[in-house]
Amino acid sequence: INGSQTGILASGNLTSPSSSPVGTTARPTATSVAGASTVTNVTISGDGTTNQQRGVFVNGASGDITFTDVAIGNMNNTGFRVDAGSANINFSGSLTSNVATNGSIPSPIIDINTTTGGTINLAYGGAPSGSTVPNQILDVGGEGIVIEGNAAGTEINIGNATLVNSVSTAIAIVNDNSKTLIETVPNIAANPSYTAGIIKNTDGAAIAISGGAPTFEYFGTINNAPPAGGSPGYIIQAVGVGSGADITIGGPGGSPLADSGDGVLLSQFSGATVVPVVSITGLLLNSSGTTGVLIENSQSGVFGFTNTSIKGAKNQGVLLSGLSGSSSTTFTNLDISLTATTAEGFRAVTADEVRVLGASTLSNTSPTQAAIYVDGATQLGTAAAGRGLNFTSVVSGNTTRTTSGTPPVDTVTPPFLPGITTAIMLNETGGATGDINITGSFTAGNAAGTGFNVNNGGSVNVNVSGSQISP
Repeated sequence: INGSQTGILASGNLTSPSSSPVGTTARPTATSVAGASTVTNVTISGDGTTNQQRGVFVNGASGDITFTDVAIGNMNNTGFRVDAGSANINFSGSLTSNVATNGSIPSPIIDINTTTGGTINLAYGGAPSGSTVPNQILDVGGEGIVIEGNAAGTEINIGNATLVNSVSTAIAIVNDNSKTLIETVPNIAANPSYTAGIIKNTDGAAIAISGGAPTFEYFGTINNAPPAGGSPGYIIQAVGVGSGADITIGGPGGSPLADSGDGVLLSQFSGATVVPVVSITGLLLNSSGTTGVLIENSQSGVFGFTNTSIKGAKNQGVLLSGLSGSSSTTFTNLDISLTATTAEGFRAVTADEVRVLGASTLSNTSPTQAAIYVDGATQLGTAAAGRGLNFTSVVSGNTTRTTSGTPPVDTVTPPFLPGITTAIMLNETGGATGDINITGSFTAGNAAGTGFNVNNGGSVNVNVSGSQISP
């Protein structure tokens, strides 16, 4: 099928009341769903013109349909689209598109929206034994994968995907409540430069989640970079997510999620009934934007980060702000190493519960900014309870000491001394509680840090190598 407006259109009840014998075209293997509609050994290709062309459109369908050894290439109006209905769909084969050869029209490689149920498997796992078309999804310069407005009863599994320089976002989850798993892989067989599952140097986020309460899991590698002369985008952006959401993002190896754009943004989370949960593992952030990790303006949420390395940010490596209700943020094995003169290392202001655990280190060489700033209604917890901000070492380039009087002399705080920015800043306005524990060295400039390098309004204890230095 070449140059068709729609290669295959499926609607209505796709399951026959009678089952075909195993070995027939309608039921090629014993594992094929009995009575399911079956599409086998079909190639659907675009003709390279600007005429609108779509590969498969499953519209308002129910029942079962299976695709085996199907190759869909260079569509410019969605490679595989599912609208509404509750069909069970199993697709084995290839979905590929390149904006350079599809009429120069970006479109989604996959668009699944407003379904009410069913299980949709697209190129997930290995192709069935004996297949001639391996499972593969490759989208170059298109609009990636769109999952939008699906009901909680829908389960979506997408695998073997490679998304390169997607327009706006590589993966968009929009007002969605489905259970979705997306796995990406490098595809150096297609191009030696396709060394990650998502490769992006275009505007917009690599993964963008907005609204709804999805159960979403991503497993794969990401290389997210700012476009030449353009605005950097987030590697992960989740905004307005609600009660019951469960988001898990990670991949193989130690640092599968690499970013030199804007880092991570989590904002406007809510949900008192079932607090939304976010778990992100393996970030390597050489951010060119203002922050490495920004979590803000949320009424609830359990935010967990494991094995996070932040090597670049203009203003803050971590910024937690405006979190209330049932919010908690935990970093396990956090490494912050910033050199920008304008940057703070770790800033938490009205951040509800905050913890840094594991083998965590902080280096912030700015001579004028704080390595750690904590203020407002922020609960760090105590070391005795296994909480608090725990670092094996803290290095600050700020040598400013807490002084007062004329001539100025070293002054123990509290109270907080306004107008003096030191290596560690605590409770400028009040409200924060708990412990900061530095198990190894605390350095301010080239000297060992002391209580005079901590401007402390009280109620937060700073311990270095087992001894309390402030207040």
